[in-house]
Amino acid sequence: MYRCWSSIRAREVLKYLSARAPAELIGNRPRHETADIWRSIACQVEASYNGGPPLAGAIADITKCVNALPRIPIFALARLLHLPTAFCSTWCQALTNMQRRFVVEGGVGRPLLTTNGYPEGDPLSVCAMFMVNLALHAVSFSDHLESCFWTFVDDWQITGTSPEDVLNGMTVVSRFCDMLGLTLDERKTFFWGTTAAFRQHFRDLHKVVKLHLRNLGGHISYSRVASNHTITDRFAHCTQFWHWMKRSTAPIEQKLRLLPVVAWPRFLHGSAGVPLGDEHFRKFRSKAMQSLSFDRKGANPLLQFGGILHPKHDPAFHVLVATFRAFRRFCIPDVAFPILNGLASQSTPLRGPGPCEVFLSRLHSVGWTWMGEGVIEDQVGVSFHILHCPLQLLHARLVAAWEYRVGATVSTREGFQGLEHMSSALTWGRKHWDSESQGLLRVVLNGSFFTRDKQFATGKVPDKICPFCCSEEDSIHHRHFSCTHFQHVRDKLPREFFQQLDELPECTLQHGWT
Repeated sequence: MYRCWSSIRAREVLKYLSARAPAELIGNRPRHETADIWRSIACQVEASYNGGPPLAGAIADITKCVNALPRIPIFALARLLHLPTAFCSTWCQALTNMQRRFVVEGGVGRPLLTTNGYPEGDPLSVCAMFMVNLALHAVSFSDHLESCFWTFVDDWQITGTSPEDVLNGMTVVSRFCDMLGLTLDERKTFFWGTTAAFRQHFRDLHKVVKLHLRNLGGHISYSRVASNHTITDRFAHCTQFWHWMKRSTAPIEQKLRLLPVVAWPRFLHGSAGVPLGDEHFRKFRSKAMQSLSFDRKGANPLLQFGGILHPKHDPAFHVLVATFRAFRRFCIPDVAFPILNGLASQSTPLRGPGPCEVFLSRLHSVGWTWMGEGVIEDQVGVSFHILHCPLQLLHARLVAAWEYRVGATVSTREGFQGLEHMSSALTWGRKHWDSESQGLLRVVLNGSFFTRDKQFATGKVPDKICPFCCSEEDSIHHRHFSCTHFQHVRDKLPREFFQQLDELPECTLQHGWT
């Protein structure tokens, strides 16, 4: 009964308190998430490195969070915030009668009552933490601090334009915690600065200084050094997934569904604002090819996942779409557009760690151009506004741009000339082929070696002679147009077809791309 009552009341209380909370209070609010904090701070850091004022900051964390919150001060806060007396009395009485038991060496101890802390898992405990964060913002405002406070539950962050502003903010946080009997976790307390002088100032005071770290599920760099260890460290734990996928007896269609639904969201979470090299994507494609048993000699993973299949199966395309979605979700035009305008006018390579620079580099990767003030020109010269373009249309543009990029990349390979002008939708009609036919077409389209002129180098065949006519050297061109064994197939085609062969690109003649 209490769980039902507390769940209903918690939603009502949070809705009431959210209307009175500052924008920097992020935790437990509708349409807010952790990325609101670290994306905003990352953009401020990037703006600092692109002509803005220098920036410093600090991160603090409360030990034990809701388990250490004092009850009497928080119920006093509830009354100050005009929460109903009947609600506060009922909540207080329920907490007073709650009993705790401890398990020691397998034995359960006697029930104990407590006057401190809020139980984990109780929806109203979230409201208690929300009120503490509200009180912290009120204290920082009343002290007229020059620094800015950001809170997400027990994660508190401070930003300012000087180390003194940040240190004054941390003094207020320490005093606030002392008043409530809370303890800051020293292991999770860090300082940072965008200049060497700021960082040295913190080090002189024996503070722990970080250049980049994992925070609230995202990776953020406070210096010009590009880093992505939060994302790449996760890659080491994906081996078991590929092994399980390899052993699975599920149909190919079901295995393919795991890539965009499970694999890429799990392994590439948080990569929208972090620089990642193409080598990471190549490794993911190779692992996926092996797990799906597509890894025949000559098969091109980029063409398989970005051309034959829908691009959503490609890890790099997944990150590309996530980057554009995140930019639209968190973009503050007054901050991001001037940064992008300045970066687009530079001739130096884009290698910085900021979210705007990462967005611009991925925009360039598909042949798009930043024209300024939110206007983008795609690979065919059509302009649109990044924030005003419908999301479905933007996704369709990204799919077309990605297929063009894949075609242009693979077109340098022998037998695939002209692939940049081909269409996957026209070539690969998946709904019109059974599973066996799809497998045969996959081998032809992705560049797998199936003729003896290519297989001879692998040592699997004794010579390069065609096994069907046994008179000429085997090749795709030979089988299609001169092998006597397949003459009866060519006889079924109209003569006008052969008169147009000289006008067709090699990717069509050899691999059937349309």
